[in-house]
Amino acid sequence: MPSLRDFYKHPRGLVVFDLDHTLIQGNASFFFGKFLCKVGFLRYPKMLLLCGAYCLYQVGMISLERLHRTCFALLFQGADAGVLAQYAEQFTEKVVPDLIHRKIQDALLRAQEMGSEVWIMSSSPECVVRPIARMLGVSDVYATAYETDTKGCFCSVRDIVCGAKKVRKIKSVLQELKLSQADLACYSDSCEDLEVLKMAGHAVAVNPDRIVRQVALKNGWQIVCG
Repeated sequence: MPSLRDFYKHPRGLVVFDLDHTLIQGNASFFFGKFLCKVGFLRYPKMLLLCGAYCLYQVGMISLERLHRTCFALLFQGADAGVLAQYAEQFTEKVVPDLIHRKIQDALLRAQEMGSEVWIMSSSPECVVRPIARMLGVSDVYATAYETDTKGCFCSVRDIVCGAKKVRKIKSVLQELKLSQADLACYSDSCEDLEVLKMAGHAVAVNPDRIVRQVALKNGWQIVCG
């Protein structure tokens, strides 16, 4: 397995970063919910329901889709998209810097310096992911998307980004860039992204869950913690 330094000698690699528990140390939607409580936009009973749904997902009692639809109902449904965009910018400015995983941010910066194509692909909502990506100097984002109604309010979930959809998106980007999977580096923590990591020429398990850690050790992937 080539080292990360060797990988970045390639001038046109594709480097894909997950967001939650990878680029940031935690879940973006959860921390955004806490921020909305702090500024008075979200009431605490809804935040408690959000915490409960996240815990149920963590122990495998509800699916990723169910988690996202619950989060949408609690945080976003009926809310003015423009107002939430302003809160997302404030959240990115005031809270996100303390959540950044510095080792992974350094890897992102090295990839940018070497001229690689850098994407952030996340199941978190695009309205939260995109301002974080801008802060990190990343323009290419693939994340869960919501529909808005004629009044500019969030009304439904358009697309929930899961591991399988990330795989399809990565294959499409590789084809567009005329690159192979050997030119691909992926960073993620979760078994939801296991197929994403397996397809990469260089896979990095970041704060990996139990399943990803086992596969990483078996395959000699780099593991980054803390």
